[in-house]
Amino acid sequence: MWLDSRDGRQGLRYAKSDDLGASWGKDAALAPRTCDCCWNSIATRTAGSGASEVSVLYRGGEPRDMMHMASIDGAKWNAPSSIGGFDWRVNGCPHVGGALAVRGNTLHTLVWTGKDGAQGLYHVTLGSAGSTTGASDTGWSKPKKLGADDAKNAGLAVMQDGSLVAVWDESTGRGSPLRMAKSSDGSTWSAPETIAAHREATHPRVVATAKGAVVFWFEGAPWNSARLLINGREMSAP
Repeated sequence: MWLDSRDGRQGLRYAKSDDLGASWGKDAALAPRTCDCCWNSIATRTAGSGASEVSVLYRGGEPRDMMHMASIDGAKWNAPSSIGGFDWRVNGCPHVGGALAVRGNTLHTLVWTGKDGAQGLYHVTLGSAGSTTGASDTGWSKPKKLGADDAKNAGLAVMQDGSLVAVWDESTGRGSPLRMAKSSDGSTWSAPETIAAHREATHPRVVATAKGAVVFWFEGAPWNSARLLINGREMSAP
């Protein structure tokens, strides 16, 4: 899945491999009009029939909300749905994507909006997989805000015990500290804690391991001299 402008405007395309990447089928358009460069996410979960449901998360063109599309076993994709329903309309790319993870059979997303009066990072969930209408049995949950108004660039992971870990950066005027919050039930969240107070820390990602959460982030500016750190330790060159 990737962004592609071969049709004269930015859109989302995908391709499928049935042999673990040894060969790929012909790529096809998934969403013909998207935001210009916000990153996309992909995840799978199991439908009631036992088939695999593929979900994609991307930022739309109009409105500039984060959007969701799903397909059972790579068949017909359902119509896109706005996550959070912010209806944010702006002529420009905010350079902020979202995060996507599956806990049990619930889809968990972290989405950011810049809409006036609602700016910030939100946790939104979707229930059972496999609906033929494009919405789950329970529908999208009410958006739950995480962090301050300037929280964005989030990462999300499901730990081995089923808990969720969310990470993001915030712009405080004195730097961009990284924050973390945890959820044991997939609904309520702990108060955010600072995990890195560096002046130029941004775009954190979190990965679940057998020993706990590992957090990656970039630090430093300009970007051509940025460093990649893992839990605060600089990654060595290969």
